Amino acid sequence: MLLLPTRYAVTWPLTVAVAVVAALTALTLLLRSTAYPTTADPTPSPDWLHAFSTAAAVAHIEKLAVAEHPMPSAANWAVRNYILDQAQRVADSPEGKVRGVRILARGTSNDNTTTTTDGSSTWTSFVLGDKHISDLPTGSPMFLEDSNVYVRIPGRNEINKRDRSALLLSAHFDTVPTARGVGDNSIAVSAALEIMRIATAQPLDYTLLINFNNGEELGLLGAHVMINSPIWSEVAAFINCDSVCPTGRPMLYRATSRELVKQYKKSAQYPHGNVIGQEIMAAGLVRSNTDFSVYALNNATGIDFAFYDRRWVYHTDRDAMDIFKPESVAHLGNDILAVLAGVNATGLAPVDTAPEKRHIVYMDFVGRTMMVASYPLLASLAIGTAAVAVAVAAGMHQFRKHRSISVLASSSSGSTSRTMAAVTAGMIGAMLATIAAPMILLFVTFKIQRYAVSGRPMLVMAAAATASLAAAAGAAWVLTRGGGVFPSAAAVRAHRALAGIWVGLLVVSGIASLFTGFGMHLYWFGAFYALLALAVDPLLRAAESRVPVATKQHDGVVLETTTSEKVAPSRARILWLLVAHFALASSWPAVVAADLALMYLLGLSFNVQEGMNPIIIAGFATVMAFPVTFNTTPVLMAAGRRASGRIALVLATAAVVMAAVLAAAFPYTRDAPLKIFSAYGTTVNGTVTVGGGSAAAAAVVKMDGAAMVPKYSMYAVPTSRGVPEKLAASIPGLTCVEDALGPQRQVCSVMALSLGFPSALSPSIDVQVSTTTDAATVVLTVAPGILTCAMMSPPSARTAPAAPSVAIYSASLNATLPSGNKTTAAPTLPMPSGMFTAVAGNPTTSMVARLAVPLDWFGVGGALRCNLTINDGAPSASGEPLAIYKKLVSSLPEWATLTANKPRGLGMVSLNLDLVRAAQ
Repeated sequence: MLLLPTRYAVTWPLTVAVAVVAALTALTLLLRSTAYPTTADPTPSPDWLHAFSTAAAVAHIEKLAVAEHPMPSAANWAVRNYILDQAQRVADSPEGKVRGVRILARGTSNDNTTTTTDGSSTWTSFVLGDKHISDLPTGSPMFLEDSNVYVRIPGRNEINKRDRSALLLSAHFDTVPTARGVGDNSIAVSAALEIMRIATAQPLDYTLLINFNNGEELGLLGAHVMINSPIWSEVAAFINCDSVCPTGRPMLYRATSRELVKQYKKSAQYPHGNVIGQEIMAAGLVRSNTDFSVYALNNATGIDFAFYDRRWVYHTDRDAMDIFKPESVAHLGNDILAVLAGVNATGLAPVDTAPEKRHIVYMDFVGRTMMVASYPLLASLAIGTAAVAVAVAAGMHQFRKHRSISVLASSSSGSTSRTMAAVTAGMIGAMLATIAAPMILLFVTFKIQRYAVSGRPMLVMAAAATASLAAAAGAAWVLTRGGGVFPSAAAVRAHRALAGIWVGLLVVSGIASLFTGFGMHLYWFGAFYALLALAVDPLLRAAESRVPVATKQHDGVVLETTTSEKVAPSRARILWLLVAHFALASSWPAVVAADLALMYLLGLSFNVQEGMNPIIIAGFATVMAFPVTFNTTPVLMAAGRRASGRIALVLATAAVVMAAVLAAAFPYTRDAPLKIFSAYGTTVNGTVTVGGGSAAAAAVVKMDGAAMVPKYSMYAVPTSRGVPEKLAASIPGLTCVEDALGPQRQVCSVMALSLGFPSALSPSIDVQVSTTTDAATVVLTVAPGILTCAMMSPPSARTAPAAPSVAIYSASLNATLPSGNKTTAAPTLPMPSGMFTAVAGNPTTSMVARLAVPLDWFGVGGALRCNLTINDGAPSASGEPLAIYKKLVSSLPEWATLTANKPRGLGMVSLNLDLVRAAQ
């Protein structure tokens, strides 16, 4: 035992404790940061798990992410053709011919035998219901042109046994109009292309079906097409891949299959995932979604991989190659291969099950291994650990009674019980203080600067941890009043009380684990502290027994403990034992908490800009910090009242300074920018009057050249100090008004003329209307794009009219359609919600919509509003909306970036047509 002079007896152990925790944390972060597979290409004869070629995947990304490619656009179709070309190369290879690789791409007919259309219509239609995910109301018809590319690689099950069951690998290839999509989602598409090559060259025992799907950014459209396809019935399980950034590690984000997670754990070299991501998604705290949700809703079991590292680039022009890391795509490719290899060893039967009704609990340990369990198992583990701790503590107590070695043997049992009750109450107060202090501090900070967290999330975490630690030191100062230089008796009692509190929290976490995986966070702290406390307690009692203790009591409760310098060595041993216990019990849980904070705080912080209350971030940071800071209380008590008081003062000052910086400083930087949500570039309105009787009407609504100037609106611009002024200085002609829909926000707009881009666009909607006394038949012929029609007023309650119906026809301008150049039709569907949407995937596809609308549906003063959104790549548009958007982006200061308020927003033209009933 190292004994030092009194002046060093406090500072030295505390310094060692900090150094040990810091060293273990640094080691863990080093292990985590090196948990990446090699980017070197495989040898000519690689084993299956190490066959992924990073160089080939990077080459794919460079081809896929040349430009923004939203659906529908010419750039989107070029990306689809690139995927088709790569698939055709694989199918035409010797291995592909032997395996019988097939490509299903509706609407495409090549001069080969591997690309087919299965004879079905190129259009998929359905009515939105419980098995669909959309912003549109339930009951709305959807008409989607199928532009997915399916690649089927038959396995031995299909070749030998005629079993067509398949494992689905899905990745969407479209982007939003504001991003080239290196991360979202070229990184996943490139990995899938490389997996396609590997699975063809090295046969699997089961069939692999790859869905390169289109329209995910428009509302998970490609996944909806997939579940309405005949091949959906052959899917046994699925792997979905998506991303918000082109860097970092892919996370196992969500799962409905414990077996797939187990295979990932077993085969992955560097598994990475945590169930808390799934919990956050389920709670609606992440304002995005993936195709995983559609597949899971439709009774498929599977897993979801996603990148999360730099959410601030999500759907912006900064999702680009300059921040891309080859290690990231290598990591994703190897993770997918690990799952495929694991399923290859067990077969499809274990994963071909109904989705788990409850989430699976999983978490990785520094990217090297992973724990997988069910909610009930985690609950049993937590409650069982608590029971073991209580049983062992009770046994140790009985042993001490018989051996009479307790330091308090001379005291009455009632006095001892009252003493421990008082100490326990004090420690519960300390716990509440470590939770309340950061919450109050950050609440005040966010009242002053709501967006501080989105600009400096790590400083928010540091302020929360510092405030919580200051509260722990303050609690130690209060609890050691009158305790002398080494108030070790109070510290030891506090240590035992803290162990008891953690036993109680273990039970709480166990009960919580029946409903949420978040209880796992508390479990590690409780288990480590409580069980290690049992090991350290005999050593503490041995040290205590050599310390003569004099106390002042009132009603049996210890008020003050006095000591002499003669027993300083024994009390130094107590301090060292408490320090050692803290370091051992808190280091690993602290690393877990830090890892969770890094994983989720960076992503969640940007949701504040999307309307999330920042106090949720404060709560998350507090929950991550308080278990570590709370555990310091006995150590700080053993350090003495003077030391704990000084520490509390220094830490409180530091926390206040951090909060002041967060409240006063401009919150946005290039690495953590303000994301401004922009809406439609150009909108023109037209009106057609629907008459009574048998009169017929025809109209063509066109944009009148330069008379219609695109106007770009930027929503949710915060009123943070300096934001309006700095934006106005960068963008000429920008005007802002307060946003009535949100607090501390404004809506800013700028005309294209201010940016030097007069418009000369000429998209159109051709309308033909024929009416009878009861109904109107409306036929709309539109250029390629997205057509949405909605009744702007509900039907009259007195007349209770029949619902409108709608049918969509596609007339191809592209001679490659398998049916030639003739029209194909989708079924007629009712419109109980008074709304429908149709999306053409091919930018050369024109649409004809035929609506049969009862006149009573127009109501009094009502209208049928049809909106057509045309991408700049359409033949009828000149491309200026996208050019204007790029000009606007280049005018922004570096601390700001643009994203689309709706995926079909920027770079597109929107035409609104209102059909109104003639006056009677």
